[in-house]
Amino acid sequence: MFKSLFILSLALVAALATSGVDFSRFQGAPAQSVFTCFKQNGKEFFVNQIWGGSSGINKNFQGNWQKAKAAGIKYVDGYAFICNACLGNTAANICNSIKANLPAGFDGMIWIDIEPCQGCWVGTPEAKMSYVHGVVNTCKAAGLKLGVYSGMGSWGGVFGSSSYDAGDMNSLPLWYSHYHGKATFSDWNSVRFGGWASPAINQYTGTTVFCGTEVDFSAY
Repeated sequence: MFKSLFILSLALVAALATSGVDFSRFQGAPAQSVFTCFKQNGKEFFVNQIWGGSSGINKNFQGNWQKAKAAGIKYVDGYAFICNACLGNTAANICNSIKANLPAGFDGMIWIDIEPCQGCWVGTPEAKMSYVHGVVNTCKAAGLKLGVYSGMGSWGGVFGSSSYDAGDMNSLPLWYSHYHGKATFSDWNSVRFGGWASPAINQYTGTTVFCGTEVDFSAY
C-alpha cells in the first residue's frame, strides 16, 4: 500500500508530457501564423470556445479549428460556457447548435464549462446541477464526446460549495483550472472539488500573451 501511495505521489508531481493552449471567442480569428507558432513552440493541443452563454455559437470556431489542424496540432477541442439564466441556453439549443457548427472531421472533445458570472445562474444548487446534467445528457445523446471544465472556486461559486457532488457526471474527464504555474497535478489534492477522484488536464497558467495572442496554458 505504501509503495502504491509513493508511486501515486511521484505521478502527481512529475511534469505532464503534453502541453496546449486555449482561448475564448474574444480572441477572434488569429492568423495561420499564430497557430503555426503554437505548434513550433511545442503545443500539441488547442481548445477554442464554441459556445458562449447568451452569445451562443462562436462563428470563428470552424476557421480556428482548420488553422490549428493545418499547423499540425493533433488535438483540437471545443469548450461550451453554459448558464441556466442565459438567453437561449436550453440543453437542446446548446447541443444542437454545437453539433450543427462542428467542422467536417471534428473528432475532439466538447468541454462543458461551469463558471459563475453576473446574472448567469439562478435557483438552488440542486436546480443548477439538474440543469447541467440535462445539458450533459442531451449532448451525449447528440453524439458529442464530453468533459467538464471548472475550478474549485468556480464550482463553489455556482453550487455554493466546492464539495457539492457532481453525481455520475464526475465520471467524465475533468479539466481543472488552478494557476499554480506548474505543468503538474501536484496541486490537485489541495484544490479538488465536485467529487472527482482525479483530473485529466490542468489549466495551470491564466491569460498570457503567447505567439501574439492571449491564451491560457494547460497540460496533461
